[in-house]
Amino acid sequence: MVIDAREARLASPRWLTLVSLAAALGFAGFGLGYSLLHALPTLYWDGWGYAGVLLRAHEGGTLADWARALHWRHNEHRPGLAKLVMLADWYVRPGFGVWIHLALMAAAGAFLFVLALADRVDRASLVVLMVAGAGLFLAPVHVENTTWFTQAQFPLFIGLSLGLIWAVMAARSTAHALLVACPLAVLCTYTMAAGVLAPVAAGAAALLFRRDGPRALAMVVPALIAAGLASLSVEGAAPARVFAAPLEALAYGLAFLGSVTPTRTVWLAQAVGLAIALGGLALIAWGAHRCWRRGQPLDPRAASLLGGIGLVLAVAVATGLARGAEGPPAYALVSRYALVSLTGLLLVILVAVRLWLHRPAVVLAGRLALVGAAVVAAVPHPWVSQVIQQRQRLADVADMARNGIADLEVLRFAYPSAEALRPILVSLRRAGLGLYDRAAGPAWPPLGALAGAIPPDLPVCGGTITAVTGIGPGAVRVSGVVGRASGAPAWIVARGADGAVTGWTRPRRSVIGPQSDVFTLAIRVEAAPGGIIGLDAAGAILCRFAMPSATPILFAQMPFMPGLAGTPADVLIRGEGFDPAPAPPAPLRPLAGVAAVHGSGLAGAARRGALRIEIRAVAAGQTLALPIAAGEDHRRQTVRLVDADGTLLAEAAPAFREHHLWYALLLPAALLRPGMALVVSDGGDGFGEWVAVGEPRWIVPPETGGRF
Repeated sequence: MVIDAREARLASPRWLTLVSLAAALGFAGFGLGYSLLHALPTLYWDGWGYAGVLLRAHEGGTLADWARALHWRHNEHRPGLAKLVMLADWYVRPGFGVWIHLALMAAAGAFLFVLALADRVDRASLVVLMVAGAGLFLAPVHVENTTWFTQAQFPLFIGLSLGLIWAVMAARSTAHALLVACPLAVLCTYTMAAGVLAPVAAGAAALLFRRDGPRALAMVVPALIAAGLASLSVEGAAPARVFAAPLEALAYGLAFLGSVTPTRTVWLAQAVGLAIALGGLALIAWGAHRCWRRGQPLDPRAASLLGGIGLVLAVAVATGLARGAEGPPAYALVSRYALVSLTGLLLVILVAVRLWLHRPAVVLAGRLALVGAAVVAAVPHPWVSQVIQQRQRLADVADMARNGIADLEVLRFAYPSAEALRPILVSLRRAGLGLYDRAAGPAWPPLGALAGAIPPDLPVCGGTITAVTGIGPGAVRVSGVVGRASGAPAWIVARGADGAVTGWTRPRRSVIGPQSDVFTLAIRVEAAPGGIIGLDAAGAILCRFAMPSATPILFAQMPFMPGLAGTPADVLIRGEGFDPAPAPPAPLRPLAGVAAVHGSGLAGAARRGALRIEIRAVAAGQTLALPIAAGEDHRRQTVRLVDADGTLLAEAAPAFREHHLWYALLLPAALLRPGMALVVSDGGDGFGEWVAVGEPRWIVPPETGGRF
C-alpha cells in the first residue's frame, strides 16, 4: 500500500521528523565513533590467516597467485571479498579497510529498512529509518564486528544475500532472475560458507510466497554454481566436522540466533533465539498460507523479507549442527555472530510492520520506539569491559611485533598458533605492510644516531612513568604521562646498553586532562638498561624519563588453555566470599589437571570477596601457575602477591579474551619463598562479576620465543 502525500504530511509533522532524525543521527554517530575509537591496531585470529595467504600472493605477484589467495579456504569459509578489504588497507592507505568495513556495516543496516518500508512511508521517514538502521549495525553490542575489518564478511554476506533474494523476487521474468542470481551467488560464496544458502532461500521464497515454480526451479543453477565454488579444492582444506546431536545442535543454534542479547548469558540468548525462531516460522507459515490457500501471492518486498528470515534460520541450524559438537552454547555468544542475530530480529519486526501495520502514524510511532530502543541498546554493558581489556592486549601484541619481541605465549593471544604467526610478522615487516607500513602513522620514529651515553645534563621529561606491568614471559609494558607543553617529546624511545633502540612509541591524547598525553611502550624486561628518552619530531634527543624503582616481581599471563600440566603446589587456601567446588561448574569449561575450584559466585549476581593462597613450599627451577577465569564483568578483580608480613610485592588485573574460559597467571619460583601469598580479590557484586581460581600447579616455564 502506497500512502498519499497529504496523509504522510499529517502523520509526519516537521518537528517529529527532525527529532527522530536527530536521535537517529546521534545514535549512528555514537556507534561510528565508538567503532573508530576501538579499531584495533593489529589483526586477530583468522585475520592473520588471511594475511599469511595474501603475503604469499604478494611475494609471487602473478595473477594465478592472487586468484589462488582469494579462493583459499579458511575453515569452512572462502572470505575472498573480506581479503579485498585487507588489500585496500595494505595498498591504498593504512586504516582504509576500517572505513570500508564500517561503510559496509552501515549500508547493510540501511538496506534492510529500504527493502522493508520504502513504499510504506514518506521520504523523510525513510531517511530516518535508514540512519537508524545504519546505527543499529554500528552499535557496540557487537563490537567485534565493528573493530576488526577482517570481519567484513558478515555485512557482505547479509547485504549480498538479501540483495540476491530481492533481485530474484523483483525480476520481471525467470530469465532475468536467473541472469542476476548467478553472479550474485558467486559473490555470496566468497563472503561466508552460509552464502551458498542464499540462492536456495531465494528459490524457496519464490515458491512459497510468489507461487512461481519456474523461478524457484531456476535457482537450482546458481545454487549449484555456489556449491561447486565452495567445495572446489584448489587450496585450503575445510576442517573435518562431526555433526552435533539434535539437542546439542538446538541449544547451540538458539544461542547463536539470540546472540544479539547484550547481557551475554546463555539462557537469555536462547530465549531470545527461541522468540526469533518461533516468530520467524509463524510469519513464514502465515505468508505461505496466504499465498497458497488464499491465492494471494505476496508482493516482492514481503517475499524477500520472509526469504531473508528463512535464510537466517537456516544459518542458525547449520551453525548449530557444525559448531555444537565443538563446544558449549556459550561460544555462540561471541560478538561477531551478533550481526546475524540482529538481522533475524529486525527481519521479524519489519515483516510484521509491513504485513499488518499500514497506517503512517503507527509506522512513525514504531520509528520513535525503534530509535529509543537503539539508544538503550547502545548504552555500554558490563561485558564491554572485556572488549577494552582485549583491545589493550592486542595493542600489546602490536607494540611487541613492531619492536621484534616474539614471546610465544603473548602471540598466542592473537593467533592460536604462535609458531605460525612469527613468519607472518617477519614477512609483513619485510614487505612493509600492515603493522609495518611507515605510512600507517605514529609507529615509526625518525631514528638517528642514538648510540652513546646519555648526556649527564639532559633534562628530565615533563612527565612520569606511572607503571611497569608484565604482559608476557620476559616482556613488560611501560606506561606513562607526558605534558603537552611546547618542547614536549614527539617520540618515547627505549635504549639498550649500547644505545641501540629496543622499543618505541608515540604519546597519544589522554582523557585525564587537556594538557597531558599518555604513552605505553612494550619492551623486553632487560631491554632498557640505556634508559627511556624523549625525541623531538626530527629525532633529536630532548629529555630522559626517571625510571621508577625496579619492580622485582612481575606477573605474566598465559592465554586460554584446555588443560594445565605439572604438579599440585603445596598451598593453604582460605578467605571470605569464595565457595569451593569439587570441579569447575557451568558455565566454566572443564580444566584438565585441575579439580577443586574456588569462585566468588559463578552465576547471576555475584558477591565480593577475597581468597588468600599461602605458598608453603617452592619447587626450584619451575613456575607457579594459578588457573583463573572470570565472568562477563571483570573490571574490579585483582591478584596481588604479598610477603609474609603483608608487604605488597606485585599486583595484576588479569585480562581475559573471552569470559568463562581458563587462563593462568605465572610466577617464577626464583622470585618466591615460603610464606608469600597470592590474594585474589573480587571488588564487584553486580551481574556477571565473579572470578574463579583453580588449584595452583608447578609447571615447566613456557618458552619466551626470543626476538625476530
